[in-house]
Amino acid sequence: MPPYNAPIAKNANGSQRFGFDSKHADARGQRHAAETHTFLGPMPVQDFLNAFLPKCAKKSMPSSKGAFKDIPEAASDERDIYAPLVYALNADGKRKRSRCPGFIFDITTTRGESNATGSMRPDVCCYVETIIDDTRAKNGAPRAHLGYAELFIEVKREAKQDFFTDPEPGADRTSHQFVLNMSNDKLLKNARKALGQNIAYATEACARQHRTFYFSISVSGNHARLIRWDRAGSIVTEDFDLHEDPQFLCEFLWRFSHSMDAQRGYDMTVEPASPEEEALFRDVIKTHVQEQLLEDVKDPKSLKRAIDNHYLANTVVAVKVDDEQSGGVHRYLISRPVVSPLSMASRATRGYWAVRDDGQIAFLKDTWRYEGDDFEKEGEILIALHKAGVRNIPKLLHHGDVLSQQHPIPKNSKGKQKQSATDDECIHHTLTDKYLDAEWVCTGGVGGTMRQIVVTPHVHYRVTLGTVGYPLDQFRGTEELLYSTHCGYQAMIDAYDKSGRLHRDISLGNIILYRDRGNGVRRGILIDWELSCRLDDKGQARKYERTGTWQFMSINQLNVRKPTIHTLQDDMESILYVVLYCSIRWGAHNVDDNTVFDTIRDMFDSGNDAKGGGTGKVNNMANRRYTEEYTFKSSALHRWLNTAMDYHYPVDRDKERKWSDPTDLDRLWVTILKEPLEKNDRVDRRADDRHAPKNAAGNASGSTPGNPLQATMVSGSMRLSTQSGQREESLVSAGSARKRAHAEVHFEQDVLDHGRGSKRRRTIRSVSRGDLAQGMPPVEPRPASPLRRSTRSGQPSRASGLNHKEGASSLRRRS
Repeated sequence: MPPYNAPIAKNANGSQRFGFDSKHADARGQRHAAETHTFLGPMPVQDFLNAFLPKCAKKSMPSSKGAFKDIPEAASDERDIYAPLVYALNADGKRKRSRCPGFIFDITTTRGESNATGSMRPDVCCYVETIIDDTRAKNGAPRAHLGYAELFIEVKREAKQDFFTDPEPGADRTSHQFVLNMSNDKLLKNARKALGQNIAYATEACARQHRTFYFSISVSGNHARLIRWDRAGSIVTEDFDLHEDPQFLCEFLWRFSHSMDAQRGYDMTVEPASPEEEALFRDVIKTHVQEQLLEDVKDPKSLKRAIDNHYLANTVVAVKVDDEQSGGVHRYLISRPVVSPLSMASRATRGYWAVRDDGQIAFLKDTWRYEGDDFEKEGEILIALHKAGVRNIPKLLHHGDVLSQQHPIPKNSKGKQKQSATDDECIHHTLTDKYLDAEWVCTGGVGGTMRQIVVTPHVHYRVTLGTVGYPLDQFRGTEELLYSTHCGYQAMIDAYDKSGRLHRDISLGNIILYRDRGNGVRRGILIDWELSCRLDDKGQARKYERTGTWQFMSINQLNVRKPTIHTLQDDMESILYVVLYCSIRWGAHNVDDNTVFDTIRDMFDSGNDAKGGGTGKVNNMANRRYTEEYTFKSSALHRWLNTAMDYHYPVDRDKERKWSDPTDLDRLWVTILKEPLEKNDRVDRRADDRHAPKNAAGNASGSTPGNPLQATMVSGSMRLSTQSGQREESLVSAGSARKRAHAEVHFEQDVLDHGRGSKRRRTIRSVSRGDLAQGMPPVEPRPASPLRRSTRSGQPSRASGLNHKEGASSLRRRS
């Protein structure tokens, strides 16, 4: 039996970590609704059954005739469908046999796993009969528990509420809209919400279990569809009538019940650990926590909280890692991840503190890498970086594609695996992408346009690292923040100079704090190199698609109106935003908490309808619109921020930019790190509900703010997976709210150019709503500031603003 109920990260990855997305189930469902471009359909039902479930003898299968006759064609309330549906599926303890032997279907719509925020409640859940007691509430009542659910059924009261629409027989499928094809606005709104719920349930189930794929059933009145989910996308069957064609659902459940665990989607390379292994895991984790956190975990409660981030009793499992370097198989113990996936069709990365069977601590990254010649394996990248002498990168232990346990693995003469990772028969890989060109796929979009289908082939991949630390967002003070980010900067510059490689995702989550034994200050390690790319002979990125973590992407990379090739200066800008974000959110300064979160929302989180963003960053670059009011207690941190922002783009137009040569920023870091710096000046802040963004939606396939934007494949060509579903506050209304002038400065594209030597030009004009609709990033004018005016004698005024020696002035605009 596979291990059930895998724990999820206490702090989910992506936007829930860096942004302020709602954790409520409804909001998550709306966010997931943007994943409609990953559905393929409608597949003929019998083809679906034959492709995805093994055949089995039907001799003892109960007759399907009249199986669902009591389900109403259209119900006044969907609850009127639950009871007859579940009754039709389960045995009654008397003469009526189960249609899915060994499994029980429970009505779970009224009770979730807990009453906590975000608890999910599909209408019906299917559980293995032998573990049914683990899924029930203390009083024995059924409840939704997606850590145990073999599949779920979501019910709508009538057929017209179905979020999929089949084409008429003989219709042109290249023009038919299969997903959310509704002219009625109310129906469309409800259908989008319902589809988002289904995606959210599948996402949660696969995050709470060790899965390679998952099944669900969608019921609308007396009609139904079958859905298969994997990390590339989802395949949906044709609609079938439960009254006229009950055999389809009956055969599906019969085959499902007679399938092996792996054939139902379980990852059989994961197995429960023994009690001895769990004890070893707990002890090694405890020791490493103490070594990394030192005085922070001296009291027992703090130590337990720190251990709980990585260990939950009775959830330790053993994971097999196939090593491509040695050909061997290594066994690692894991429990609670530090990163959990927030979307279904994605790389679905989970990261764990892991313990090898010999007691060695490690970091295990379980992900679904992109498949294709253009994509390198992270382990191979790390090997090349280490060989080139790149500093401050993680130590590689083992890496390889995950080999299926269903097939015998050939051995060489020494008993080691010789199976190549390109053999589809023996590795975990997605199947949805194999059907992109199937004749039944509908490719039409709204109004007869072509639908953008983003279905990318993925391969299950694991890499283990010998460097195990804490995320940068847990820095203790100014000293650790500046030292660790400088380490990350050294790594990215080394990779560029010594190995001809750009990281392309410099972010808060990709710098970890690691304490070498005997050292007081933790250094920074730059991780997650899987989406990095090599340089061409011109020193530019070879890959043209955009990638990165939303909050920390450069202005150029957020500007979808004129996409540019990723440069070293983009990564430099990203690390500037990392330090600025950390300083604003956790630094000691003079600004109240709610204003802090307004700044983060407006400058880092926001996007616009053009699937781009960066307007807040452009405004701050030009006139320090958001940072002008911040005064940091650490004069060194204040000075670093002032100088780095001026290097990137000086507000004083007579000053020279120092952004083309990375050594200028490096010298700034080195100089300031020689000074005595604050060790424990971190301030933890909380936003109230009024200041948490209400529309923090995004593409759940990975481009949600705070999630890496993904390069995705559409029918063999490269497409950009960008943020969708998120609106930025109108700059016109924002300007009014802030009592700003309506005149804006629109900097032409060469102003946004990173260090390419073009002269800066500007034009002053008012900005129309049409400009905003086109995605133009307007920049506010720079009114004269008394803090930056010079005296008539040419000497600086008493308050010299950003360059004040003591650093006690705020980050103000300059005239």
